[in-house]
Amino acid sequence: VTIASLYDANMDLLGDVPTFNIGDSQWKMHSRNPIAPPHYLGKDATMKNTLISLGCEIEGTVENSVLSNNVIVKKGATVSGSIIFSGAIIGENAKVINSIIDENVVIGDGATVGGDIKDGIAVIGREYALAENEQVPAGAMVENKEE
Repeated sequence: VTIASLYDANMDLLGDVPTFNIGDSQWKMHSRNPIAPPHYLGKDATMKNTLISLGCEIEGTVENSVLSNNVIVKKGATVSGSIIFSGAIIGENAKVINSIIDENVVIGDGATVGGDIKDGIAVIGREYALAENEQVPAGAMVENKEE
């Protein structure tokens, strides 16, 4: 498995006629369901061509993305062309573009992750916390350093 293949496989779940149609009754689905409330969309939230899971709270804009359970996208934040894993928090007015955000990552208010897909997929590793207004360019990989 490569970063690009993980990204492509998730993007294949999206669209009017997705390459992988998880709604096909002929496919056997094996999954785990977290104990989480239903997803919540705030009054100013916008979503387009996106899959979200239980426990997600969306106050900002999410498009062309796949969000795992318990992801929070705060007011004014934008998530586009990205995969966001469980428990991640996208801060107010933050931007996550063409990126993979691992579990329990916190993207600080006003931070920017990723950019043009031709420059690569930005990846933020598990439990990393991006500071307020921090920037991670397209194609970069950021993870916690081992202590």
